[in-house]
Amino acid sequence: MDSINIFQLILFFSYLYLITTDITVIGPTELSSMFKNQLIPMTFDKIGKSSYDFYTRGQLFIDENNLEACNKIAMPKSFGDAQYNEDFKILIAKRGGCSFVHKERNAQISGYSMVIVVNNMENDIKKIIMTDDGSGNDIFIPISMVSKDDGYKIIEYIQKNRDSIIIVEINFIKKIAKKLDLKFFFSSSE
Repeated sequence: MDSINIFQLILFFSYLYLITTDITVIGPTELSSMFKNQLIPMTFDKIGKSSYDFYTRGQLFIDENNLEACNKIAMPKSFGDAQYNEDFKILIAKRGGCSFVHKERNAQISGYSMVIVVNNMENDIKKIIMTDDGSGNDIFIPISMVSKDDGYKIIEYIQKNRDSIIIVEINFIKKIAKKLDLKFFFSSSE
């Protein structure tokens, strides 16, 4: 690799952005009190044409008979209180059973605005990359992941309190990366 290519790489990486995301449970109070400072950390991955750098409120839903969202997703009939953004419907689904793109596409077809995947392992969600399986060109809704512990609290609450309206705030903020941990791999010929 010559010095010009290395310089170009350094210049490219100096403009990388990080996307930080979190969920704040607005209500009900019983659910929001289960989370420290009412914040739930989540990761965000860009599959298809999804956007970022926005803030919104929405309502959480699960498909009781399709918790992994691998089949056609049922759309709830009622979206709750008119004081909230009823147009932003968020599906929360368990990880596994099918690809992230498949879950996202099923949710998008059913009219959801976002998918939150609940990790099925105890590992750090920041180390998981939700990737496109090569068929995500038609996807325009965002997908995020929360930890197994946080996600199961939400799913269990919804299952025990079927008539509750769960309102959350979603915050996707684009920040310039201050520190990057990069690894370069070269073949012996390079």
